[in-house]
Formats: sequence, C-alpha cells, structure tokens
Amino acid sequence: MSKIKKIFSSILVIFVFAVMLTTTYAASASITAAKKTAYVGDKVKVTVTVKAAAWNLKVSGSASGDIIGFNMDGVNQTTTKTYTVKCSKVGTYTVKISGDITDANDANSIINKSVTITVKEKPATEDKDTTTTTKSSNCNLSKISLSVEGLSFKSSQTTYNIKVGADVENITVKATTAHSKATYTVSGNKNLKAGNNVIKIVVKAENGATKTYKINVEKEGDIEETSSSLTNLIIENMEFEEPFTKTETEYKAKPIKYTEESLNVLAFTEAEQATYVVEGADKLKVGENTVKVIVTSLDESSTTEYTVIFEMLAKEEENAYVSIYGENNNLNSNKTEEKPNKLAYVLNNSSLVILVYALALVEFAQVIYLYIKLNKTEKELEAERAKRNKVE
Repeated sequence: MSKIKKIFSSILVIFVFAVMLTTTYAASASITAAKKTAYVGDKVKVTVTVKAAAWNLKVSGSASGDIIGFNMDGVNQTTTKTYTVKCSKVGTYTVKISGDITDANDANSIINKSVTITVKEKPATEDKDTTTTTKSSNCNLSKISLSVEGLSFKSSQTTYNIKVGADVENITVKATTAHSKATYTVSGNKNLKAGNNVIKIVVKAENGATKTYKINVEKEGDIEETSSSLTNLIIENMEFEEPFTKTETEYKAKPIKYTEESLNVLAFTEAEQATYVVEGADKLKVGENTVKVIVTSLDESSTTEYTVIFEMLAKEEENAYVSIYGENNNLNSNKTEEKPNKLAYVLNNSSLVILVYALALVEFAQVIYLYIKLNKTEKELEAERAKRNKVE
C-alpha cells in the first residue's frame, strides 16, 4: 500500500511540475475597460496587456493602434498599452485586438478579443435648490436650404452634390437643427471658383458633440484659371485609410516604417498650370506627423489645403516587425502573412543541391562510358590492321 502511495505521489509531483512549466511559458493577451457602462461625455480607459516573447497585434474599433515587438532573449515579457475612448453620444463603443503572439517555447497563438462599452444619457441630478438635466448630444439637422436649386435634403444623408452656373459666386446656406440648443457654422460658401468647391456645415450639440454635413458644388467656368483642386495625391510607401477624392481634403494614413529621409509626395492638379507646395514631408519624427499640400490656382483667386496625418514607428518597433515577418513584408498591408518556415527552406535547398550533384554524376558517368568505348574501338581497329598486314 505504501508503494502505491509513493507512485501516486510521484505522478502528482510530475503533473504539478508540468502544469507550472506550461503556465510559466504560455503567452497571453487581454483587453479590459475601466468600466463597461458610461455616460455621454465620459472618457473610458481601455488597457491591453500582452505577455509573450513576440507579439503583433492591431487595435481597432473605437480606438486604433499597433502593438508590435519581441524580447531579445526570447523569453516572455509583459507589455501594457492604454487607450482612451471618448463617449460622445449614446450607443456602444467596441475596441478590438487581433493578430498573433508567440511564447518562449515558440508556440504561436491567434488573438481575437474585444471589449464593449455601453454609453447612456446622463441621468438628471438634483441639487438642494436646483435641478440640472443632462445636456443633449443631438447634433443632427432637420432641414437645409440653399439660395440655389439642386439639393434634396434627407435626414440620413450627410453628403450632397450640386452643380451651379459660372455666374454664381456665393451661396446662402440656412439650416434647422433637430435640437433647439444645437448650433451650426457654415464655411466654403463664398467666393466659389470654377470646378469643385466644398461647403461644410458643422453642427455642435448642446454637450459639445459635433457632426459635419458636406455639399460638393461643381461650378461651371474656366477650371484652368481658377481651380486649386487635386485629382490625385500619392505619397511613396504610404497607404491612405480611405481612397483619395478631390472633394475630401483631410486624410489619415496607416503607420510607416522608421525613416530619417524625406517622403516623396506626388500631387496631380486639376488645372495644369496650378501650383502647389508641400510642407511636413521633411524631418519626420517618431509618432504623429502631418503632411500638407497647399494648391494655388493660376489666377491666385483660390487656395486649397490637403492634409495627411500618419504615424511613424520607432526604430525598435520596425526592427521587431522585420525580425518576425521578414524584410520584404509590407508594413501598410492589411493582409496577414504566415511566418517563414526555416526547416522547409533548408530542406528545399538541400533537395536542390542533391539534384545538382546527381545530374553531375550522371554526366560524369556518360563521359567515362564514352571514353572506354572509344579506347575499345581504337584497340579493335589496331588489331584489324595488324591482321591485314599479316595476311598481306
């Protein structure tokens, strides 16, 4: 009976040791919110914690970013990043993490987790003498009226397109807010130029939340003289989050690798003789950068400014990315490529070497065979000559 107990105890010790070992080297990633329920106007912190030897995670949804890195010694380390979610209106806000992590034993795990925050209107609060109600977050319009024809308002639509004649210089814009305490401002409706113009109506709710309505106005006239629009904008090694359109002037781009050199910016003007200048493409810094392309029409009557905001990764983050995924991997691509299989690479190359040696041996054998056959033929010919000479 005592022997059975000893055996059982030994098995238990081994089992506990195995569990502890597995727990020690296992990789993990988690995402948590400071609170799951919030009110309009609140700011909620979301924390991502990664314990791994190498990690490549993307944060998306109501917060965005990349968490990329590795431990030089190949052991698990804990990395934590915090994001702030601004609760501007009633609804749900979701932050997701996706990608993969690798533990100290080189075991890879796919990560796909999220956390959701439910946002409600703030309840009315009572003081001793006064009652305070929650400020409205309603920043919608119920009506838009223009001094020209062509616009048909819909409550669910925020972007409109109209055309006007060459004689229209200004457009009067009147709007009605859905909430009595919301306000609005109008820009871009004066000194219209030939070609594309953008009128913006920015609505501000009582609690400070904003919403923008856009009216793209195509004006007839000599575009070559007055246009300050771009038909395309390309920045080398950079991918915009949204496709370029000449009616949109503000863009966000995906992160780029670390570089000390300037960016190559290619701008295509709608008018051939319009001019432009580029600002912010030199002396980049780690973190957020802004590139501006300022276009001026030929007659200098109009100017349009296009902005591109992007993040440049630190050198350590780029090195980590290249170490995990290879030098030729496109940092700005949304596709997830598999890690290279080193063993398969060695085997494939070994097979190639063996094949080359085998072909060489076959060629060498054929040369020896031909040499022996030629020598044999020469000896037979000499014997035949000697026989003839003897007969003669």
